[in-house]
Amino acid sequence: MKKLENYLERIDENIFIHGLDLKSFHCKHSKKVMPIIADKFHFSTYYYWIQGKSPIPISVLKIFSGVDKNVLDKAYKEMKAASVGNKKIFLPKKFDKKLAYLIGSIHGDGGMHKNKKYVTIANDSKEYLEDMISILFQDIFKVRTRVSKFKNIYRAEVGSRAVCSFLSLFCPFGKKTGLLHIPKEVKSDEKLKISYLSGLFDTDGCIGYGKNNTYFTFVQRDKIFVFEVYECLKSLGIHVNEPRIFYSPVKPYSEGRDLEEWRIYIGSKKDLYNLLSKISFYHPSKKTKAEKVKVIVGLVGFEPTT
Repeated sequence: MKKLENYLERIDENIFIHGLDLKSFHCKHSKKVMPIIADKFHFSTYYYWIQGKSPIPISVLKIFSGVDKNVLDKAYKEMKAASVGNKKIFLPKKFDKKLAYLIGSIHGDGGMHKNKKYVTIANDSKEYLEDMISILFQDIFKVRTRVSKFKNIYRAEVGSRAVCSFLSLFCPFGKKTGLLHIPKEVKSDEKLKISYLSGLFDTDGCIGYGKNNTYFTFVQRDKIFVFEVYECLKSLGIHVNEPRIFYSPVKPYSEGRDLEEWRIYIGSKKDLYNLLSKISFYHPSKKTKAEKVKVIVGLVGFEPTT
């Protein structure tokens, strides 16, 4: 678990912060701040903010910080909830394993809508979205998730500008290719790495087995991001060959392989068992496959590399 640095200056300034008491600020700085806000807000609104009766928008806190540079730090410390409109949600101040997993799953097969209001995670398993992803959103942000079917897949969607603004600290809006990076909080903590990779591989990794081979693959177009994942795996003591170019069909079932991607591939029995002993899978079918592969490789009881 890592403490998150104060991010209020970096998220949407139209977000309202709940739970603040700024009476001491008013006592110290009323003579300076009143002329500044006189043309912007009604005095009754200002007094509701100061007394903690109404949530305060970040845009106003930024104005106050021009008078007292400690206001935003105080607001971050005292923040109990946040909102845009009538939806009150919780914004985390700590980067824990749950948040690491959720961000990994968004990096894998999720997306942040360019309208900055919706975050969506797609998957073939309704059970996984309801029993894992929805619960994570509820536990982390206290927000409900809508799971629906779209063609032959399911989608978990959260509509909250405040949630999306927070997640944008780690996930880009719109297209992801070329913009994804493993968060610095994850890179500096082994437990967070494991949780992040679990989320990433649950949504965008592949475990396979047959009569003559067992394997794990992770494929994406973004070379820089794939190499970050590769370095993460190595830092956990998991032996994996350097990613290589892999050519895929541009569209499912289309002829030819013209799409250039980068692939992490693990086929060695020892390395595969080591991976599956350290990285947990929660997607129902992948969890079953992971346990099956451990048996197939014949290394049950083998001590993974530390």
